[in-house]
Amino acid sequence: MTAPSLTIGITTYNRRPLLQAVAVSLAQVSGLERARIWVLDDCSQEFDGDFLQRLFPQAIVFRAERNSGGADYAMHRLFEHFVQNGSGHLLNLDADLLCSRGLVDKCLQIIGAACSAKAPQAKPCLFSVFNTASHPVLAEDGEFVVKRSVGAAGTLWEHGLLADVLRHVPPSRKFDWDWSGYLTRQGVPIRVTRRSYVQHIGRVGQNSRSFNGMDHGERFDDYGGENLALFLDHTREGLVQMIAEQQARIDDQRKAIVQISQVVQQQGKLINALIGTVSNGEAASTSN
Repeated sequence: MTAPSLTIGITTYNRRPLLQAVAVSLAQVSGLERARIWVLDDCSQEFDGDFLQRLFPQAIVFRAERNSGGADYAMHRLFEHFVQNGSGHLLNLDADLLCSRGLVDKCLQIIGAACSAKAPQAKPCLFSVFNTASHPVLAEDGEFVVKRSVGAAGTLWEHGLLADVLRHVPPSRKFDWDWSGYLTRQGVPIRVTRRSYVQHIGRVGQNSRSFNGMDHGERFDDYGGENLALFLDHTREGLVQMIAEQQARIDDQRKAIVQISQVVQQQGKLINALIGTVSNGEAASTSN
């Protein structure tokens, strides 16, 4: 029996320290040689293609000549590239995700079970190995939960399903919400593993504006090896940055309060001057 085909696609744009952490984590994944790895760079300024090839020696690196315009458009480029040049299944990874050492094993297990259980004419479903609380659970299904929507990170796409999505859902800055809606309308289930096999460490990006608002993978499968140190390092950096940003906001508020106080004092002086002028006018009228 031929092993299921798995391609791991990673879109990148700047954020060099995060990307280096992801490369360290990915390199630990068991059986990584059983998957193709594509790195699609969205015309980063912080590094070049040679740097990416050294960072991901097992990958094929593609570097765009111009920036796509945002993370969703870069994702769409990856999807198009896979539909045109790939086969089997695509695992979509963001460039700020730690990987469980069992990631490839889990994906191939999911693919194998889906292929063996699929009846003729049955619709495929979308899988995700990144379970976040920001996308509510609709139902439970064995080792999976069923959701109405998911973000793109950690999604596992069957080639035909992804081709269908690209035919019907145009790229936009809310591309993942749009294709989630399309799948739901088409009755295509979105099944998410209860345990996350990737973990988010990127504090700020197009879809994550703050440390406390970023998606967190529920019950991440593997903090062993380098993953725990990487997670703690980036968590610490995120907390330090968040504290610094909070202090900056407090300082700005203090400055604003001082400015308001100065305006109030100036207005008070002006009112007192006007009252004095009116009082002097009335006194002059009375003496006349």
